[in-house]
Amino acid sequence: MKEGVLTTVIDLRLRTKITRGLEMTDKQTNIDDFLAEVDKQNEKHAVPRTNDLHATQEFEFDVVYENYILERVATHDSTKGYGVSYGLNMTAPTIQKIVDRKGNPAVDKTGELVKDTNKVTLWISGNMKKDLDKFLAQENVTDNLPAKISFAKTKNTNPATGNVYHKLNIKLVATGDDVQFELDAL
Repeated sequence: MKEGVLTTVIDLRLRTKITRGLEMTDKQTNIDDFLAEVDKQNEKHAVPRTNDLHATQEFEFDVVYENYILERVATHDSTKGYGVSYGLNMTAPTIQKIVDRKGNPAVDKTGELVKDTNKVTLWISGNMKKDLDKFLAQENVTDNLPAKISFAKTKNTNPATGNVYHKLNIKLVATGDDVQFELDAL
């Protein structure tokens, strides 16, 4: 057997493994063609962005919000230097009127009115995230979302320093298949 023939056979076998399912063609000679093909492949498995499903809702302090279904906890690292924020993506028990901080109908970045929805996001700080993590660990629901919760945001004062901090108070209402069935029905 000639050495050149053996090299060609091995080369053909390796090329299949390296491309991992992407179809390499003669016309694919630059990175733009390759990335276009990757984008086309990823479209098959696309998941809607969370921001497209959940509207940011202003939740007041010292108000109890009952029977919200916590779906997931998202992390956002601000490019404006504010640090890491955490978003609790939830489904409200009723359709929520989405308003801005002044109580006016909320608009998105394009200037369009945000539709009233029951898919809402509560943005919390690092202190509140610690409260959430403690709650999830105590109730053993860290890996068992969705979970139905009731919650309230409060402002507390540290007696030693006098500093005011935000606290997230959470009560577990339900977990398991019943919550998932309810979420699927909404």
